[in-house]
Amino acid sequence: MRCQNLMWVSQKFIWRPTGGSLRKRLLCREAKKGHNKHGGKKQFNQSELEKIEIDAAREVEQRNKRNEDVQSATNVALRFLSFQMRSAKVLRSKLIDKEIPPDLADEAITRLQEMGLQSDREFADGFARGKWRQSRWSPSKIKSELKYRHGLSDEDIDYGLRVPFQEDNSSGSEFDDSDDLKPFDSSCLGEGALMDLVATCKCRIEMDPKLPAETHRRRLIGWLQRRGYDWDTVKKVLEQLRLGF
Repeated sequence: MRCQNLMWVSQKFIWRPTGGSLRKRLLCREAKKGHNKHGGKKQFNQSELEKIEIDAAREVEQRNKRNEDVQSATNVALRFLSFQMRSAKVLRSKLIDKEIPPDLADEAITRLQEMGLQSDREFADGFARGKWRQSRWSPSKIKSELKYRHGLSDEDIDYGLRVPFQEDNSSGSEFDDSDDLKPFDSSCLGEGALMDLVATCKCRIEMDPKLPAETHRRRLIGWLQRRGYDWDTVKKVLEQLRLGF
């Protein structure tokens, strides 16, 4: 459904210059200059009017060309977003890889953000949920990935980490907006998230139950550390599985 909506916007959304007569604005501007210089209302001769007309036509042409270029960049960005959510930093990099100038890429992304089609905060939320559910990444590893690869702010990262990991929200329900003001501690898991992690580790053990306990312990330690868990969390998981030292 998201893909269909993006393609509809790509086909239907057209940017046009702002309204108003550019010729009249140029005439008023020139008249104001003449009034300030000569102390009276400026009268235009034919050659001056022709020059204003040429300037107006040139400005309209430049503005239309700019809008066409930005719209083209916006359509390319929409095609990227139709496949998956992306952070503004990664989306900008992909547009530049397509030989779109950086200023056009920035303007295209700003327009998409104003339309609600790109949001780093929503990206952080989806990224954190996905990496936790599919790969059991730790909060610290998710935070590092969002910060250094995707260029997200600390506020957007904290927002994304709260639902899967915060202590009082193991059910995955939405949290109160007032909680968004408190920095999220990415070094520890909530009780519900810890139990989910223990359950995943238990499933890994049950895949090959004949292995010695020491082999299971060694493999789980490596598996957890590769996902960014500190030693305190690793020990808690091992203790729950009765594989502690």
